[in-house]
Amino acid sequence: MTLHIELSPELERRVAKEAARRGQQPAEFARAVLEEKLAPPSHMERRQRVLALLDQWNAEDAASTQDAGPPPAIPPLSLRRVDVA
Repeated sequence: MTLHIELSPELERRVAKEAARRGQQPAEFARAVLEEKLAPPSHMERRQRVLALLDQWNAEDAASTQDAGPPPAIPPLSLRRVDVA
């Protein structure tokens, strides 16, 4: 696939400078940056994202239960014994 991307003069200068620093052509450097940015997350990255999401949910739960009061009562009818034959 070939992409044509319009870059600002400043971004073009930065890409060329970094590519030269690495001994690459600007197109090679841009491709490497895209590959790195779009690479599938590693196991550790996925684990960190999941843990961050769980922390966020815990914080939301803690904030929402401060004003929520006691949990709703379970009606006695739902606790009765039911024999299924």
